[in-house]
Amino acid sequence: MVMASAAQKVSEPPVVQSNATEPSLINTTGAVINDPSLPAEDVTVDAKNFNHYFDMHGTATDQLNSDGSVTITFTKKGQQYSVGGISLKEKINMDSSFTLNGQINLGNFGGADGMGIVFHTGSVDALGRPGGNLGIAGLPDAVGFKLDSYYDYYNEPTSSLPGDQIPLPQNGEDDSKHGQSQDPTMTVPYGDIVTTSHEQVTTTTGKKAWRWWVNNQDGTVQALTTSLMDGRFHDFQMQYNGQTHVLTIKLKEPAGHLNDGVQTHEDEQWVTWTYQIPDIPGNGNVAMALDLAATTGELTNLQQFRLTSFTFSPAASVNVEYLNEQGQLIHQTGVHYSGAPVIGNTYSTDQLNLPGYTYIGLGKGSLAPSGTLRKEGLNGTVIYVYGRTEKITVNYQDVSADDPQNLSGYDQELTGARNQSSDYSTAKIIKELEAKGYQLVNDPTGGKVLKYGDGAQSYTVKLEHRHLIIGPSHYQDNGIPLPDNPAKTYQGVERNDLNQQATRTIKYEFANGQPAAAAVSQPVAYTRSADIDEVTGDVVYTPWTAAPAKYPSIASPTIPGYFTNTPSVAAASPTLGQNPVVTVIYQPCIEKIRIVYEDVSSKDPQSLSQYDKLLTGKYGSSANYSTADTIKALERQGYQLVSDPTDGQILSFNDTSKQTYVIKLKRQSANPDRHASGSVKSPTSKPTDTQGKGTASTAAGVKTDDHQIKQQSFSQPIDGQTDQSGKAHHVVIADSTSSAIQLTKSNNYDAVSAPNETASVKHLPQTGNRHADLLTGLGLLLAGIGGWLGFDEVRRRFKRVLK
Repeated sequence: MVMASAAQKVSEPPVVQSNATEPSLINTTGAVINDPSLPAEDVTVDAKNFNHYFDMHGTATDQLNSDGSVTITFTKKGQQYSVGGISLKEKINMDSSFTLNGQINLGNFGGADGMGIVFHTGSVDALGRPGGNLGIAGLPDAVGFKLDSYYDYYNEPTSSLPGDQIPLPQNGEDDSKHGQSQDPTMTVPYGDIVTTSHEQVTTTTGKKAWRWWVNNQDGTVQALTTSLMDGRFHDFQMQYNGQTHVLTIKLKEPAGHLNDGVQTHEDEQWVTWTYQIPDIPGNGNVAMALDLAATTGELTNLQQFRLTSFTFSPAASVNVEYLNEQGQLIHQTGVHYSGAPVIGNTYSTDQLNLPGYTYIGLGKGSLAPSGTLRKEGLNGTVIYVYGRTEKITVNYQDVSADDPQNLSGYDQELTGARNQSSDYSTAKIIKELEAKGYQLVNDPTGGKVLKYGDGAQSYTVKLEHRHLIIGPSHYQDNGIPLPDNPAKTYQGVERNDLNQQATRTIKYEFANGQPAAAAVSQPVAYTRSADIDEVTGDVVYTPWTAAPAKYPSIASPTIPGYFTNTPSVAAASPTLGQNPVVTVIYQPCIEKIRIVYEDVSSKDPQSLSQYDKLLTGKYGSSANYSTADTIKALERQGYQLVSDPTDGQILSFNDTSKQTYVIKLKRQSANPDRHASGSVKSPTSKPTDTQGKGTASTAAGVKTDDHQIKQQSFSQPIDGQTDQSGKAHHVVIADSTSSAIQLTKSNNYDAVSAPNETASVKHLPQTGNRHADLLTGLGLLLAGIGGWLGFDEVRRRFKRVLK
């Protein structure tokens, strides 16, 4: 990673500790300081104690060469884009003055890239960037001097990562990921005062990236003779005034210079650079690290430094490091001091939000983030450990088929350090959603606390609406809270919402609207169920179901004497909301009453069928007929009644099971109107319907008159004429209204009879009297004469008269 110290060798990730410690109040020799307010004693470093105060990093050799120098970069293969450095193990109190004397070997002309001597607020073992950055870029709040031996153009960074997180190039790779600023002049070599600032630099992708970027200070660039790059050591001196914060740098330029391969001898001279540091962090109340670095680029060079002496006042200081889990430096910044960095004053550090990283905790052996300076020199290091920020996305999705809701408000975008716990579980949100009517479909996390991995993780928790099915017998009143979502209430599932009834009523009525039979009700129960969405409260109903599915067919009742054209009401499909009424109308039947007259005499019964009646009429109406008149007529003819089931009452059409009546009669034992054979003469006329309403017919089917006919008859024996039984013959002549004549004679004569024929009525033209009246009178006269003259003579005369 960027700024990783070559001396920082971590075999295992730093352990986070909760109890950071503060050092005791001691000086660099380890003795306890009784008066911490005393200023620190100056320290002088030379070749003898060099390794006690300085560390070597990067490509720099671990030990001094035999001449007391340190080789920082080499020309051997594989040294392209390398960086080496020498750093002071303690920080310098920038409120105190110091002097450094030594020699530098910038290498041979044509090599690259140069050397830099820099003060910065970062860790004492920090190392800057290679190539044209000369080990200065990448160091925080740096102020320094560079000897640049190769011109470099502006190189846009190719990486958008923060510069502190970009590893140093390895195996000859360039440093294009970090990029570099452009040199202020193309004349090389040259010397220049530079600083670094934390700024966003545009990358090749157009994005901005944070860098500790090198800035050349105006008016400080001085071209140097090429003879400086002769592969030899040249004197170098750096002085700093702690009161004025003025930095003075001197370089002894050798005599002569290289120009087109011809060496020109000149006087040896000192080249001086002076710079007042205007913005030392903390207004001078700061401890700064010292680093002397050399770099190579595409070209290499042998670059060395040899220390003569270095006298400085050690600061009571603290390092602060921002490391990843692998112990690599990922960020650099300074430490805050309450005053001058001396014993007894306090320090503080910042826990930062680093892009791409998440703070885990303090590393093993870390000082407390803030505390009191207890000794001269380095009091220790505050180690902030970060894990690479990993992302966990948890989405909550409503996968209901109907009306899915947007649950994005419950989504989680979690970020944290790799391999660390997120302290997040889906269980709480799922429980909350279940209380709102949801039910879990799938949770890929299993409800466990999530842990950040080596890459982004994404989980989708799927839920759906819980549904409550309410059957018709489990109806609920409106307003009662739902069991799984009390924020919603039952609505639309009351009894009438789930239960309805349709009824078909069948009425049986006579034509006049009066009930003929009890009405029949055929109820059909309609039921349905409700599906309640416990999230939205919406209700979806199943289709209504009818039980029974149809109104059943039903036979119309039989009502004696009545008929209907609807013998049955057919089955029908009911319709919810409709209550049909079916009316079955009954009409009276056309009934028949048969009257049969029967001669039940034991001897020689006669047929009385001519008296039979067939009556027709509507059921329930009166037949307007009685047997009384006919029975009387037959009694006058010598019959006597045996039985009459009608009792002579006026008959009605109301009982089809008793519509045939047999009237039984028999002849009387002493009857003057018997023939010699003993048979009873038939009556001269038939009775009529005395009421005139019913329709009566004879057995032969001939209608009688509608008006009442009064019958008169008489019997008179004919003189001298008797039948074989010794009884006299009688001539029975009906009156003028009977329109019938019946003549009887002895066995020697044929009977002339027309009892069932209607005689035509003729009138005399002069008198207007009926012809029948005249004939009647003549008949009586001839009958008298016949008694005297004999019946044959009378008959002949009677025939002539009739003609």
